[in-house]
Amino acid sequence: MNVEKIRKFTLDFINFVGNLQNYEPIAVLSHDNTDLDGAASALGLYLLLSSYIPQGGKIDLILSHTNQFVKQTLQNINYFNQIVSTDTNKSYNVVIILDTPYIPPYFQNGFQSVILIDHHIESQNTRNGDSELSGTIPEHKFLLKLIDSSASSCSEIIGQIWKYIEDEKKKGGNWNPDLEPHISQLLLMGILMDSNGLRYSENSVVPILDFLIRKGADLPTARSMSIRETPLDVKIARVKGAIRSEEIFQIREWIILFTHVNSYESTVCNGLLGLGADIAFCLAKRKDMKFRLIARASEAIQHATEFHLGKFMEKIALKYDGNSGGHKGAAGMNGQNLPSDLKSVVISALKKELKN
Repeated sequence: MNVEKIRKFTLDFINFVGNLQNYEPIAVLSHDNTDLDGAASALGLYLLLSSYIPQGGKIDLILSHTNQFVKQTLQNINYFNQIVSTDTNKSYNVVIILDTPYIPPYFQNGFQSVILIDHHIESQNTRNGDSELSGTIPEHKFLLKLIDSSASSCSEIIGQIWKYIEDEKKKGGNWNPDLEPHISQLLLMGILMDSNGLRYSENSVVPILDFLIRKGADLPTARSMSIRETPLDVKIARVKGAIRSEEIFQIREWIILFTHVNSYESTVCNGLLGLGADIAFCLAKRKDMKFRLIARASEAIQHATEFHLGKFMEKIALKYDGNSGGHKGAAGMNGQNLPSDLKSVVISALKKELKN
């Protein structure tokens, strides 16, 4: 995590907050099919802003298609009712987007400016034309932007911003936010979930963990709360994904599998890694020829090579006029007009990457 970059952003963000009423109404949102990291970071920032704006301030928290685990987690801390419906026609002055570099497809509202906070690699997709996909954000729309791909989760970044702001309030001022214990717990869970139990985290996460624990989070509880029983439909999807991986591709010493299912692509990829694959791709067809391609890389190939799955998927997305995002070991892309040669193009490009 680039703590200096986050510190500079936080100082600019504090200036933004000082003039917050001039920027209302504000929407805080995350990506479609919001996972725990996206929900935790969005809620953490929403509550940070709400602590400054007087009662009745015009800030909306908008999340879409959260899974049952995320929904239940937010209900347990009595914050699920804070989420505003995506069906509203309301226009916003500023939208704050977390855990994705794109405008999510469910958000069709008007807006003037964007604040972006993300931990995925910065997109090189400069497509200017209209698209039914979640859209890239024009550069002139950015009010503030923080992209730190060295952070293992967006919750880690929000935890650092909270820490900096609480340090600043000790110096005096009118803004006195206080991170509540159950929000600290939620951010800690988001870090654990997106970093695969801290496997992908750097040393810089340690002060954030210490801060969250001092604010009331509990590491053993967060671990136990993050463990979920695998639902039957997810188990079936994993089995189908394994059966449909009919061809084994070997590039040098690495095993590559490519499969397709209707849903649960991420868990299917993780299942294929568990079977011995070093890189797993899972394709899901959507309505109107739209598609989603998810990929995962094993820890072995991440440690042994310079291969970066997020950067690789960005190249594939650019070829097909799609959008992508990801990290060294996990990435995905959305596209439209599913190409018949997608599998062969991916494998061919992968051979070039891994043989260099």
